[in-house]
Amino acid sequence: MTRILAVDDDPELLAVLQTKLTAAGYEVETEPDPIKGLQRVEAEVPDLLILDIRMPILEGREFCIAARDSGFENPIIFLTAMGDIDSRINAYRVGATGFLAKPFDPRLLVERIEHALRSRVTSDSGNRPVLIGNLEHESVPGILEVARLIAERSRTVIETSTEELGSIWMERRLIVDAEFSGKRGRPALDDLLKVDAGVFRVYEESHATTNPLNLQVSDL
Repeated sequence: MTRILAVDDDPELLAVLQTKLTAAGYEVETEPDPIKGLQRVEAEVPDLLILDIRMPILEGREFCIAARDSGFENPIIFLTAMGDIDSRINAYRVGATGFLAKPFDPRLLVERIEHALRSRVTSDSGNRPVLIGNLEHESVPGILEVARLIAERSRTVIETSTEELGSIWMERRLIVDAEFSGKRGRPALDDLLKVDAGVFRVYEESHATTNPLNLQVSDL
């Protein structure tokens, strides 16, 4: 059974998470104290961690950094009242796997957890992804815009709900190539832009191609 640790200074929210996630079939532990929560992460190594961003003493992003520095590699989902793009970028930069704005439907959190657990993979080159998320809540152009902001060279891997894989490569913050369902270049890119269900992962990778598309994200 998947073990989840939820760390939040709001006892009412922790009670809701305990009830809803247990009913969904998870083994759930809760912790209102972020310092004790970090100690439990290191000692118990849960399969997934749910974190509030705004907590006293140890803020959620600092918690995430400390957990990653301690060697914790399992998914981390942030819960926050801040849903702007900058907050998302900062969350992903410190090691978050997913991001959910409050208030939220518990069913959406369960869905996010399932996607996060399925996305525990590394790229072909062995690099850890710098960005992971759910395509049902982020458009492909929006993902590429975030990738452009956080990495000069990147590969965005799209995994559809039917487990098809596609890739979009960027060099010097320009889209240079794409591959999907037996297609390459612009036809593959056009098909990937229509994908609206599945997961995505962004890696810092270089890519050489003889016929680069050289498209701005704003041109999509």
